[in-house]
Amino acid sequence: MSHVDSAKHIQSVTFHTDIVTCVQLDRNGKIIICGSRDTTGTLWQVESGPSSNSISSVAGTPIHVLYGHDAEVTCVDINCEFDIAVTGSKDGTIIIHSVRSGRYIKTITPPLPSHCRPSLLPFVTEIYINREGCIFAATETTRPTFFK
Repeated sequence: MSHVDSAKHIQSVTFHTDIVTCVQLDRNGKIIICGSRDTTGTLWQVESGPSSNSISSVAGTPIHVLYGHDAEVTCVDINCEFDIAVTGSKDGTIIIHSVRSGRYIKTITPPLPSHCRPSLLPFVTEIYINREGCIFAATETTRPTFFK
């Protein structure tokens, strides 16, 4: 972990067995979600620094490990108000977990464009949870799609 303005190293934590591919801080600054090539996501507790918008440290072990993908996790988002953490993957799926319990909730497969063969699911490139709890996702071959 590094400071955004100064690039000063703050802390390192080790857990994933492969490269971390994506990271997102929740809107309240309390939990970080990471995705990895090892096909998992992790949720980490954040300790705030002296000001409300700074991080002093991250817990040494994750709160939850999020399983379910068959390929690397390519994007993540989190919304603690709605108790959802989402991960998108090269396996073409979006998986929703509970932030509080780490429990699996649902797998979503974005619609396949008519020009794609079912055996070649396009991977999820972007994912976003808005303030109303709606999930938006984009794949390498589609425009953003809305899921409720």
